[in-house]
Amino acid sequence: MKRLLLLLIEVQFFLCFSSLFFVWAQNSLPEEEDLLFELDLESLMDIEVESVTLTKQSLLSAPAVVTVFTAADLETYQYNSVADSLRTTPGFDVLYDLAFYNAGVRGINGGMGAQSQVIKTMIDR
Repeated sequence: MKRLLLLLIEVQFFLCFSSLFFVWAQNSLPEEEDLLFELDLESLMDIEVESVTLTKQSLLSAPAVVTVFTAADLETYQYNSVADSLRTTPGFDVLYDLAFYNAGVRGINGGMGAQSQVIKTMIDR
């Protein structure tokens, strides 16, 4: 009985506070985004990104999978939370096992009871 009560409290806590975490992105100009579509493949590979290490480096040498949600993306798709935006990311899965939410990247997740503690998300304001 105590386990069930504890589980219900955890679920309520998660549901109450999960909507408080919103995705913020740097405001980029649409003209800059349109220019990216005009570049050839080699030029795209030379673009610098700021990744987990917070240093500018080429996209090829970034030690992480980088997905950027711009302010225009947030406005267009009306994401309400980090989970909403991540659900649309290719290779990223948000699973619900009737007790907890769990996230997985390209088929790999923390397994039962991990509660997504193995995946880190960086929000750059």
